[in-house]
Amino acid sequence: MPVLNGYLNVTETSSLLGLHPETIKRFCRERRLAADKVNNAWLIHQDVVASFAASYAEHRGRPSRNKHPSELDAI
Repeated sequence: MPVLNGYLNVTETSSLLGLHPETIKRFCRERRLAADKVNNAWLIHQDVVASFAASYAEHRGRPSRNKHPSELDAI
């Protein structure tokens, strides 16, 4: 792929963010990460990656089925 100044591919972005490449692709598809699709490849601008890294809060695993104690008080 030719070098595009200021843009990163999925592999480079995943290395910088410490996320799996498929997670980066999913974020691009869901528009959680602004990217351009060019010939079946996602290109993400460095500024977008930097702002995403600053605001991203990682949530791993399934959501808890247990209610938070503060929610139980309302019942």
